[in-house]
Amino acid sequence: GEGNVGQPENGEGEADGDEGGNVEVPGGGDGQENLIDEDEEGAEIAERNTALMSLATLIRSGKIPGLRKLKCCRKLSFFSAAACSLGKALSDSVSNLLSFCELVMDARQVFGGNREMQKAALSMFLRGLAEGNGSFSCLRTLDLGGAPSQSPPMCDVGAQCLENLMVSGKCPSLEKLSFNAEWTGQAGLDCLRRMLSSRSAASLRQLSFRCSSQEGIMESNPHAGMCRALETDALSRLEELRVSGTLGGAAVRSLSMGLALGKLVSLRKLNLEGTALKPTGGLSIAVVLVKDKLPALRHLNMRMCELGDDGVEFLTQTWRLREPPPLEDINLGFNGITGEGGNALGEFLKSGRLVFLKNLNLAVNRGVSASNFPSEYPLDFTISIP
Repeated sequence: GEGNVGQPENGEGEADGDEGGNVEVPGGGDGQENLIDEDEEGAEIAERNTALMSLATLIRSGKIPGLRKLKCCRKLSFFSAAACSLGKALSDSVSNLLSFCELVMDARQVFGGNREMQKAALSMFLRGLAEGNGSFSCLRTLDLGGAPSQSPPMCDVGAQCLENLMVSGKCPSLEKLSFNAEWTGQAGLDCLRRMLSSRSAASLRQLSFRCSSQEGIMESNPHAGMCRALETDALSRLEELRVSGTLGGAAVRSLSMGLALGKLVSLRKLNLEGTALKPTGGLSIAVVLVKDKLPALRHLNMRMCELGDDGVEFLTQTWRLREPPPLEDINLGFNGITGEGGNALGEFLKSGRLVFLKNLNLAVNRGVSASNFPSEYPLDFTISIP
């Protein structure tokens, strides 16, 4: 029913390459390091790619019709030819895979070589999926990474192939989509925005993507990048949104603009963990975290967003002036909040405006303590503090 290809994530003896072209494998009890030269490593990778080509042939043969999930684990290190062959085999044979519902390629080291080679391999895999003859009518999950920084990088060509796969109608039942656009150029981001703005995105319930403004991709235009897709009706049935990566000011404004239009009426979970919003970004997001924009929002994760006391103040001020969403869980852990911010939260909670609140996580904010929350509150909820 399920197939895992490659080395399990919790496997022992994982190898990391060094600058000299050798691979260091953790040694035995004597503390010595075993070295495998690059010729042996190359032979091992070639053997893996040959095995994947054989897997593609097996899929084409129709001998595994009960396949439900295919997960390619890290350290697999296959290259463009094997990637394309596997993708096309899946697409050409999908009529024989009537239960195939989950495809996971979420680790960067699924693909071999440097970043450019990994981009090319992912592109060829997506091209194979898009150019095959079949449609993935039962596919519910396409996980190409997203939140983790070590997920496979996508180039412009890969983004175009993913757009072609989606807008062609080959994945009519897709509910969960994840990808890493951290290294995608402007042309590729335009492809992804069009894809998420199209009717083919209407089936999505969970969306996770990683982006970055470090190279100026999203800084030149506040409307650039995938966040602009949130301005359309295509994602109105989306229930979970995860945005990761170190966002610049324009990317945050674009995200805020998308949320502000109130199109995400079904969104229950918003996860911005690790996006380094800082207080100014926190303000941009805080003003749209209100009921009339996100009427179904129950879970908010802003952990490790560098909000500080000012960011907390922006949130509480917004929720004093405008009705907050029906939030049940809020995670503000690891945000550099001090006693001042803790006091602001404590005073706000007395208002009882967060009617549905069950859990407030303030862990790893070393300035926050139980003394910031001395009063009895009108509601029953749990506060996690350092």
